[in-house]
Amino acid sequence: MRMLKMVPVLAMVMLVGCKKSGKKTEASPGPTSAAPSASAEPEKKPAPPAAIVSSCDHGMSVCTDYVDPAQAKELCRPGMDGTLSEKPCPTEGVVGSCALPEGGSIRRYYSTGESPNDAAGAEAHCKNAMGGTFTPGS
Repeated sequence: MRMLKMVPVLAMVMLVGCKKSGKKTEASPGPTSAAPSASAEPEKKPAPPAAIVSSCDHGMSVCTDYVDPAQAKELCRPGMDGTLSEKPCPTEGVVGSCALPEGGSIRRYYSTGESPNDAAGAEAHCKNAMGGTFTPGS
């Protein structure tokens, strides 16, 4: 008789114990393939340089190359900002280039023309007025 009273108590203890542990009683699956985890970042490769589609001769020995035709038309308005061309800026006489923050545009400074630039002045203008990254002689 005493044993019959213990069975419901043991069953209750086992049930409560299973709920508290939160462990599943199913067998875990075997080893899995070594797939990358979702948190692993893929290797980043630098994007290839975009092709220059047009340029704007601003006068004052400055020209900007554009990779986006819409941006070129917006930022190079004839009679106000310069002369739009479907060719890249010339490379002869460049004292430095300024990679502009607006996505692939490059402003080129020249040592020749109506208002020649030197590398120090071009670098200061690039960094301070344009917010760009200057590269000498390119």
